[in-house]
Amino acid sequence: MTNYEYLLDGGYSDGSLDPSFVVGSGFGSSVYSLAVQPDGRVVAVGVFRTFDGVSANRIVRLDADGGRDGSFVVGAGFDGETWDVALTGDGGVVVGGFFDEFDGVFRRNIAKLGSDGSLDGSFVVGSGFDDGVLALAAQDDGKVIAGGAFTSYGGVSAGGLVRLNADGSIDPSFDVGTGFNGDVWDVAVLDDGDVVVAGSFTTFDGVSAIRMVRLNADGSRDTAFDVGAGFNGEVRTVAVDSKGRLVAGGLFTTFGGGSANRVVRLEPDGSRSPSFALGQGFDGPVYSVAVQADDSALIGGQFTSVDGTSVTGLARLNADGSLDTGFDPGTGLPGGVLTVIARPDGKVLVGGSFTAVNDEPINRIARLGSTHVWTAMAPEQVVSPLVITGVGNAISYTVRIRAVNADGFGETSNAVSGTPLG
Repeated sequence: MTNYEYLLDGGYSDGSLDPSFVVGSGFGSSVYSLAVQPDGRVVAVGVFRTFDGVSANRIVRLDADGGRDGSFVVGAGFDGETWDVALTGDGGVVVGGFFDEFDGVFRRNIAKLGSDGSLDGSFVVGSGFDDGVLALAAQDDGKVIAGGAFTSYGGVSAGGLVRLNADGSIDPSFDVGTGFNGDVWDVAVLDDGDVVVAGSFTTFDGVSAIRMVRLNADGSRDTAFDVGAGFNGEVRTVAVDSKGRLVAGGLFTTFGGGSANRVVRLEPDGSRSPSFALGQGFDGPVYSVAVQADDSALIGGQFTSVDGTSVTGLARLNADGSLDTGFDPGTGLPGGVLTVIARPDGKVLVGGSFTAVNDEPINRIARLGSTHVWTAMAPEQVVSPLVITGVGNAISYTVRIRAVNADGFGETSNAVSGTPLG
């Protein structure tokens, strides 16, 4: 049976700063990664040493309204850069980066904290990683996949990717052979247990894999996924949409020999998605991608234009790859966005190096409003003329409709704009 949904945009600027998220003076330096807990609290990691003028050595947890969560106590924090954070089902917080200690205790490049911010001693890392951890992904079973620049963990060979059990030991059932010959920048665990890996590498286990590969749940290569000639530059981020397609961003300018300026969408088999047309693409690096429920893609980076249109730091693409001009953060986020999270309520959480949003000073973390929230309609409601209730008089709205069934979403209709009469 096919049902329908409508998307009603209007009433306030989509992409505008959410004034209910108050962070004071914000962070003293860059935020590299964010994670949102089920209760709405936000864990932030990066190179910062302060939050709102108070010491916060490379990790802090914020309440849902942006204030510092005083119940998350990390002591001296980390003695080096923290690059990524993942939340485990037991309330734990796993952090990776380039550090030797957490709160004075040896934890080389990876550590697990409890829900109160204290070190979780049950997660034993031994000598840790011999180089930095750049990407983390927590699985539902409590295991954690770590990727990065390392070649060993606990003295055991691990070529850029390893899966750890809940106690920090290596999971021997995940075998990547010789692993990767370059850095792993991002890892995405799919619903079927497969793992998509992106980075700067050109081989996996001695066989060509040009900066992206998909692995089976046991770490072996999934040969059904093939990017061919792949990317001509680093892939920094990858996200999965509702159809299993992959939206990749990074420093690359081609994919498979064809133009692809910093963003491209791939089909589940690794081929280029023909229905995703980005035109000129982005004029600068892309560091983070988040896909919303309607398969639109939020893109964060250090760019100033998208397909020839002036856009700084943050953009949203429609499901067909075109720029969503209804998402408008004004003059943008100069300095760059390094991490983007699409929240279930449609709002957008961003962190990075920016010091303003649409010319309003805000340091390195912000929440933006979004009206991309779909409302379900029963089939019998989809008649002409279509009546949508709850709109305000004399306010301009845009309406889109899409079909939805057990196989996923249909294509979104063209936008129809109008202003209810007062």
